[in-house]
This record gives sequence, C-alpha cells and structure tokens, in this order.
Amino acid sequence: MSHCLNCQTLLKPENKYCPNCSQSKLSLTQPFTQTASQVLHEILDVDGRLANTIKKLIFSPGLLSKEFIKGRRVSYTPPLRMYLVINLIFFVMIALIHSSINEQSSIRIAFFLFPTGTLGKLPKLMFLMLPVYAALIQVFYKNSFYVGNLIFSLHLHSFIYLMFIIIFPMEQYENKYEFLSWLQYPFWAYFICYPLIALKVMYEKSWIYTIFVYMLSFALYMGILVLGLEVIFAILKGRAD
Repeated sequence: MSHCLNCQTLLKPENKYCPNCSQSKLSLTQPFTQTASQVLHEILDVDGRLANTIKKLIFSPGLLSKEFIKGRRVSYTPPLRMYLVINLIFFVMIALIHSSINEQSSIRIAFFLFPTGTLGKLPKLMFLMLPVYAALIQVFYKNSFYVGNLIFSLHLHSFIYLMFIIIFPMEQYENKYEFLSWLQYPFWAYFICYPLIALKVMYEKSWIYTIFVYMLSFALYMGILVLGLEVIFAILKGRAD
C-alpha cells in the first residue's frame, strides 16, 4: 500500500490515480528510467488499450466512434490522446526522412508538395481542421451531436495519419525501389474507401446519401484545407520578403 503524495489518501495497488483528489500516483523521486517508463505507460496506454484501439480503428471503420458515443470507452484510448500520439509519430517520421534527403527544397505528402519551411505549421493547421470537419458533418447529419462528430473527426484523422505513416516512406523511396510504388495501391484503395464505410457505420443512413455526404464533405474539406495552406504560404512568403 502507498499514499497519495498530495492528500495522503491510502492507495490500492491497482489505483493509478488518487480516488480522492485524482492526482496521478507517479513519483518523481525515483530513477529517471523508472519515471520515464511510467510516463510512457500513461501516455501510450501500454496496458493494451492503445493496441486494441488502433486495431479497431483500422479494421472496423466507424465502429470505434460509435462505441465511444454509446459509452463503452473504458477499453479504449481516449480519441484526443491517440490523435496526438499518432500525429507526433507522423511528423517526427517526416522530419527524420527529410533529414536523410535534405537536398530537397520541398517534400511531397500524398497529393501536396510542401516547401520545407511550411512543415512546422502543418500540425497546427491539421489540428484546426478537426473541428472544421466535425462542423461539416454536423451540417449533413442534423440530428447528430457535435461532440460525437468531433470524436468521429479525431478517429478519422488518426486513421489518415496511420495510413500516411505507412505510405509516406514508400513514396519517398519508390524511385529507388520500384516495387514500393505498386505496394502503395492497396493502402491507397483502403484509404479512399475507409471514410465512406466509416460514415455509413457511424450515421446509418442510406448508401446513396452517405456517398453524397462523403463526396461533398471531402470537396469542402479539401477546399478549406487548401485555403489554409495558401494563407500559410502567403504569411511565410511575406516574412521572407
């Protein structure tokens, strides 16, 4: 048995947080490696929740969001935490790969070619796109709740980053290894179909209406995203001048 360092409440071995004041039982007066291990455990949910969440996210489009909205959340990593972890891994990977091919003045991510100076702004822009996409979905599904749509947006963007984590390295080295260009096709096919299936599972409307929402929301989303990128490019160009 141990005690909460904040309020001295007696803690059981299974308590990660104090039941009285909710403070984490993590102690900072211990070797760095032990503290780092516990912090990593809390961030990544190394108890199995993260692996279970990612498995459901990838192989069951829309079902994870539905589970969260129905209240069955304890077995899964919170949407925002998962998004931030995957987002971090993706942009660190971009930085590492780009540093190995640093002769390039720009870098291609999916259909976009980004000047290297803009990469630091992308995480902020993509984070802003989360509520934007949720708002677009709210327009098409009037009876839905915005918080639920925001959870759906977090899960969908997390999936997109996961696919990019797989596809992006193949894109960068496809000229050197030709088979990588062919290996991308099944991932791109699933990438394109996934949002459509997720919308159908999540909101349970007809296929015709779901396809309509999928296409129109995609067009609107991409238009807003391109506008945001243009603003970033203009600001950076203005500073350079």
